[in-house]
Amino acid sequence: LRETLAVLSASKCYAKSLSGAPTAFDLGVDSLGGVLGALTSASAGAALAVGMEGMGFDGDAGGHHASAEANFAAALERVGHHGVSADDEEMSAPMAAAIGAPLLTPIADTLRAVGMLRESLGRRVHRALVGNLQAFIDEDIGSVTLMREKYEIEKAACDAARAKHLAQSSSSKGPGASQARVSAARDLAAAKESLDVARARLSLAQIALEGRRRYVLLEAARQTTAELRRFFAEASSALAGVDRELQDMEEYEMASRAQAEMKMESAARHMQRAFDGLADDTARDVPPPG
Repeated sequence: LRETLAVLSASKCYAKSLSGAPTAFDLGVDSLGGVLGALTSASAGAALAVGMEGMGFDGDAGGHHASAEANFAAALERVGHHGVSADDEEMSAPMAAAIGAPLLTPIADTLRAVGMLRESLGRRVHRALVGNLQAFIDEDIGSVTLMREKYEIEKAACDAARAKHLAQSSSSKGPGASQARVSAARDLAAAKESLDVARARLSLAQIALEGRRRYVLLEAARQTTAELRRFFAEASSALAGVDRELQDMEEYEMASRAQAEMKMESAARHMQRAFDGLADDTARDVPPPG
């Protein structure tokens, strides 16, 4: 019972890892296209971070935790040996062989290989999908935001310089008035130049943002799909080597099932004969009426 419960627990964890349970992608969308489209919203940065964390693509893309396949493989390898000490290893071997435990070893090795491929897929998708979109948000959108802030600062400085120049131009003549007007004009010219530079940088940032916006989603989706295709090809190659083992397992399973059914039928016939004999004995022991 303890061994079966241990395998059941590992099986539930493995099945859950494959079930496609809802993630923390709380964007109000239900498709990759909707998710990518939502990235243009004002809360794109926070949404991306929350969504990828929910999908398991957090900052530690590779992770150092054993995969679900590795845990399930370890549980399969413990079949027939769960809770067995080193001294009892030889005694447990026949029991493990009786339930086909040796046939599970190639399956466990294959599961580990698939688990490593899934971990590699997670790292590659993190680079292709999260990396591209995060760079778009941090660099391109961030650059436009920064350039707009600098433009507003320079615009405010230019307005202040213009107001000062107008005030000096309309002021009455007096000692140092001419020098003050020259200084105000010089400050206004410098402020206008700084404003023009800030406007040009903002324009370039907006052009770069608009240009990358046209292909960043396609690039991320294409690279992600390519990585998925690579994963399935490699996983298919890894699984191709267990055809013989699966056939052996099926033959052992069918033989064991047939043997179990024969034992059940034999036991049922034996019990039926026992009950029939008990009924005959009871009938003989009952005295005739009258």
